[in-house]
Amino acid sequence: MYCPNCGATIEDSSKFCIKCGVALSDNQKNTTAKSEPKTRGCFKVIGLFLLIPIILGVLFEMRGKHNNSPSAAISAGQSKPFEQYLKAAEGGDAKAQLRLGLCYALGEGVARDKVEAAKWIRKAAEQGYADAQSFLGCCYNSGDGVEKDQAEAVKWWRKAAQQGHADAQNSLGIAYVTGGGVVADPAEAAQWYRKAAEQGLADAQNNLGRCYFNGECVAQDRAEAVKWWRKAADQGHAWAQYQLGLCYYNGFGVAKDKTEAVKWVEKAAAQGLTPAQAALEKLK
Repeated sequence: MYCPNCGATIEDSSKFCIKCGVALSDNQKNTTAKSEPKTRGCFKVIGLFLLIPIILGVLFEMRGKHNNSPSAAISAGQSKPFEQYLKAAEGGDAKAQLRLGLCYALGEGVARDKVEAAKWIRKAAEQGYADAQSFLGCCYNSGDGVEKDQAEAVKWWRKAAQQGHADAQNSLGIAYVTGGGVVADPAEAAQWYRKAAEQGLADAQNNLGRCYFNGECVAQDRAEAVKWWRKAADQGHAWAQYQLGLCYYNGFGVAKDKTEAVKWVEKAAAQGLTPAQAALEKLK
C-alpha cells in the first residue's frame, strides 16, 4: 500500500502515514498504485521554516523597544522608537540598522517599504551582524526588497551560520536538501541541521528527527528520530508533537503507548495542526 499524499509505502494496518503525517481513511488505504509525491515527505513544511527568522525578528524588534536597546540613543521608555533607531542607524549602529530595517518591513512607525528594509538590513549584515545576515538571506530567498537570488541567500546564511547563528544554520541545511542556491548535499544538510539542533532550535530538531526517521541525509535510526522530535516537542513544536505521538502509536523507535500517543497528538491539535486534529478521532 502507498500513501496517496506523499507516495510512501505504508502498512495495511496503518491509520497514518508516518512519513508525511496524513491520516488515512479506508478508501485511501485501498490505493494500489504509487502516486507521485507532492513533496519530499521529510521536508514537507520547508516553507514554514524559512519564515521563522522573520517571526523571530518581529519579536526581536518589539523586545528592543523596551529592554534590549542597541545603543544609548535607544533607551527604554522612549515614545518614538523609529526616530531613535534612525538616528542610531545613521550613526552606524548595526543593531539599530537591523531594527530600522524591520520597522520598514513591518510598517512600524513608518510606511512599509521592503526596498528600504533590505537596504538597512544589508548595512547591518555588511558589518558582520549575524542576525542581519540571516535576515538578508531570507530577503534574497523570498525576493523581498531585492531581486530573488537563492545563491545570494545561501551566501548570507553561510556567513551567519559560520558565526553560530542557529536559524541561519537551519536555513542553510534546508538549502542543501532542496538544492536552492547550492548543489544539493544531504550529508552537508544534516551537519547544519545538527549544529542548529544542538543549540536547541526546535525547527532544526524537528528537521533532524525527520531525517533520522526517513533515512534521508543520515542513516535511518528511528530511536534517534524520537529523541530529536521529543526535544522539539518539549519546546512546543506542533509537528514534532504530532510525529512523536504517531511514533508512540505505532511503536516506531519507542515502545507502543496509546496514552502517550494521544497526549502528544492532542498537544499538536490544540495548536491548530490540522493533521493532528484529524488524527485524534482515529487514535481514541
